[in-house]
Amino acid sequence: MKIWNSLHSYFLKNIVTSSYVLSRRAEGLLRFNLVLLIGIPCFLLAYLIFIPHRLPVAAPPMLIGILTASVSLVILRRGNSFAAGQFLAASIALILIAAQFLKVLDPDFKTSFSSFLYLFPVPVLIVALFGRLSWIIPIALLMMLADGLFFALVYTSPGGNPITAQVGLASSVIALILSTALLYLLRTIVDGAITRVEALNLSLSRFVPAEFLRLLNRRSVEEIALGESREATMSVLFSDIRDFTSLAEGNTPETNFKFINDYLKRMGPVIRDHDGFIDKYIGDGILALFERADDAVRAGLAMLVELDAFNQDRPEPTEIGIGIHTGRIMLGTIGEELRMENTVIGDTVNSASRIEALTKAYRTRFLVSRDTLQAMQDRSIVQARLIDITLVKGKRKPLYIHEIVCGESEDVMKAKIEGGPLLEKGVTAVRSGDYIEGKNLFEEYLGKYPFDRTAKVHLQRCARVFNQFKGKSIFEKYGDISTVANLVEIFYEKILRDDLLSDFFTHSNMTRLKGHQTRFIAMLMGAPIRFDTRALEYAHAHLPITPLHFKRVGTLLESALAEGGMETEDIDSIMSRIASFERVIVSRN
Repeated sequence: MKIWNSLHSYFLKNIVTSSYVLSRRAEGLLRFNLVLLIGIPCFLLAYLIFIPHRLPVAAPPMLIGILTASVSLVILRRGNSFAAGQFLAASIALILIAAQFLKVLDPDFKTSFSSFLYLFPVPVLIVALFGRLSWIIPIALLMMLADGLFFALVYTSPGGNPITAQVGLASSVIALILSTALLYLLRTIVDGAITRVEALNLSLSRFVPAEFLRLLNRRSVEEIALGESREATMSVLFSDIRDFTSLAEGNTPETNFKFINDYLKRMGPVIRDHDGFIDKYIGDGILALFERADDAVRAGLAMLVELDAFNQDRPEPTEIGIGIHTGRIMLGTIGEELRMENTVIGDTVNSASRIEALTKAYRTRFLVSRDTLQAMQDRSIVQARLIDITLVKGKRKPLYIHEIVCGESEDVMKAKIEGGPLLEKGVTAVRSGDYIEGKNLFEEYLGKYPFDRTAKVHLQRCARVFNQFKGKSIFEKYGDISTVANLVEIFYEKILRDDLLSDFFTHSNMTRLKGHQTRFIAMLMGAPIRFDTRALEYAHAHLPITPLHFKRVGTLLESALAEGGMETEDIDSIMSRIASFERVIVSRN
């Protein structure tokens, strides 16, 4: 097997074809040539041992046959399997004709009824298997013409045997006619079936991308089995048409399908041109996969350029959002035996979908994760700025989201890049829980760059946090920092009495923990203080708190706030905000 794989790789490496049948035909021709190169020397040895007196007649054509098979392999290695097969058929035809001719001229073996005549159908068989259909009849006619010539030579020459000539002619011609007819009919049927199968495979390739088969190390759809999968690192691109549902409501189904197909007809080639492939369409959305992050980002940029060209032919412009994330994914088949489909699953896919959804929230067109930027080999093709740090549902590691600055005037893009560090400070402050600092930074940023819609979204979010207390924070409503400290004392008394939690805190620096918790809860209540949640994270670093423990802690805190006289509405507000800080409190070990 190892030797065959080496020969296969050496001789067929230049055979480039999308047809499974043609590739197998090339493999068959390789095997046939190898059989000739091994078998002919064995026949020579048999002649030498058992019938050496016939060796002068048999050896020359056999030696030329070895040379012919070698030349056919050279042609095959150059990448032309049809030419190699046709050369082999024509050469063997000429070898058989020449051998028979020499035998007829030899006084000792003068006859047309010989072993060579039995081999006359072989060239027809070779061209039928490895050549083109149009060559079958010409090769057969050539052999029949040679057969007739030998008959005439034997029949008319002095000393010839007419009966032997007639028997040889009849048997050879009948064999040639029958073999040619059967092979031509079989080849016609097979070629028709191949054409049908290739058309079917082409249709199937529209549903199962060739790249997907390659990643699963399969050559055709029929080789895929249910449940096959492979893990790979890839860049996942999601794109979606903005507000398509509202756009579709005023149109007929036919109009909507035409619009979607016109749009996808533009975007599909763009993705393929950048070495990606579309895994599936999700309504008006696209899920595409790329093996290289650079290709994914370039494809996203090209899609936006193509979108602008698409909008030139439309009365109302269409807007899309694009999100890309890079990481480990699982490719494979799901379903059941009678209904399967290819798919990709994993956190990377979910994160890419989440990133694309954020394009609408932040009024942007193109967002990527920091993982994608770090995976790029050429960062010079894009300019990017951090616009958010978010948690994907079910994940503890925050996702850093960057905007690809593109598609705007040079002044706007330059301003976004210049103001990027200031915007990043505001985002970091808000995600650390310091809404006051974040609000101030966003106001400072918008004072310099008032056009930036993303910064306005962040500022509005900060405003909603303050406005939810209707001008008076929970902190102001219930007292000062000492009130919060008393609530924390009640809270920790409950923790130390709890069977599930007491062991975690018995050997902890309680004074330090209470101090951090007091400032943390005060900040959640709206106190005008600065608090870095990383300090709380460090304080809990040695405590292996799980989500179950976190839930229990929340229950005890809720009970402590109620005992402190806090209203249910205010308790719910604090607890909902604490839930967003689970990643700070729960151990990452």
